[in-house]
Amino acid sequence: SRPEIYAIGLRSPFSMGINQDTGDVFVNDAGTTEWEEINRIVPGGNYGWPFREGTNGNDQMGVTTVLPLYQYPHDDYQPEFGCAITAGTFYHPPNTGFPGKYYGKYFFAEYCQGWWGLLAPADNSVTRFATGGNNVVDMKVSADGELYFLQYQGGKAFKITYTGTEFPPVIVSQPGDVLAPVGSDASFACSVTGSYPLTYQWKRNGVDIPDANAASYTLNNVALGDDGALFQ
Repeated sequence: SRPEIYAIGLRSPFSMGINQDTGDVFVNDAGTTEWEEINRIVPGGNYGWPFREGTNGNDQMGVTTVLPLYQYPHDDYQPEFGCAITAGTFYHPPNTGFPGKYYGKYFFAEYCQGWWGLLAPADNSVTRFATGGNNVVDMKVSADGELYFLQYQGGKAFKITYTGTEFPPVIVSQPGDVLAPVGSDASFACSVTGSYPLTYQWKRNGVDIPDANAASYTLNNVALGDDGALFQ
């Protein structure tokens, strides 16, 4: 029970992704000879290694407190199989070049077989996203919604761009509450999807704010009369 140890029982946590909307931390844990797994990290969690790999194993001591969100085997008796789960990232950019259905999802890559999965945190369901990306060791999403990945073999970097038809703008998340002392500034931001270019109009209590046309809005010099105002 050392305070500096946040979680234990991971065999080889090769990479991780952080959902900036929810604070969730997903870790890709590479197995030995049987299973690859994605775990949601919780404080004090024990993920079972070396007694358990995936949901399998013989944990006679009962140390396992958290099971994987998703796992796939090394053997080819399931549609998705491979040798190592090595890269992952959440798709939650300030602006997105992908359709809204991808927002908030978790991309991850299988190193040997070269397939990519897409995990939906709402129900932990996984769908196939792409194939042909062997030896992927990292991936990141840029502020403008492009998906980048690094390939170990050959030392190459790639960008995945959505090239489908245009899609309408959608506000994925409205600005959250802000607590600000009198005389300070209060800043608000939202998350959106849609085809570029995008335009913005901020409102206060349903009324347009003149010249407030950026992706974020800052209310300067907060006064008591601003308490309870609704910004959208």
